[in-house]
Amino acid sequence: MTIYADYSFYTKQFHGSLIPQERFEYLSARASEYMDWQTFGRLENGFPEEYSEKVKKCCCALAESEFELERSGNISSEKNGNYSVTYSLKSEESQSSEKKRITARYLGSTGLLYRGVD
Repeated sequence: MTIYADYSFYTKQFHGSLIPQERFEYLSARASEYMDWQTFGRLENGFPEEYSEKVKKCCCALAESEFELERSGNISSEKNGNYSVTYSLKSEESQSSEKKRITARYLGSTGLLYRGVD
């Protein structure tokens, strides 16, 4: 499996700072798998150089989205007396929608998401 972005690209070109280096490889691998699924494997054997930056940025954005999901304990309610906090997680539908939005933002104009016959 190919991982489409490395930590150096993430910090220097994408200007990311959210994901710690020790978590980036795992998260970018999951992002790359998702991208392969959405592009019907078109990226697995390489891609045109003109799309290189878009592919790498998409990978970084998806990795950040996954990282935020991992650490998100979105507080849905909080009580102060006898301290109580209730967390809510994003629904699977919401997560899927976010990933599709990110993928379309970066790869939508490349033809890599084309669902028809080549």
